[in-house]
Amino acid sequence: MEKVPDWDDEVLATARFKVFSGQKSDWEPRYLFWRDLILAVARQFNFLIIKPSEIKNQ
Repeated sequence: MEKVPDWDDEVLATARFKVFSGQKSDWEPRYLFWRDLILAVARQFNFLIIKPSEIKNQ
């Protein structure tokens, strides 16, 4: 897996960990960053990912 660009940049790292708030357009890029990173790591380590919408209560 490739290294995350600018991971060592303190300003960008701090911004990545901010709370999601405000308009969707304000936080969506950060959400997509984390979603894509989590999925990439999970795929690399062969983790099973199940969408909550795919789980049925029985």
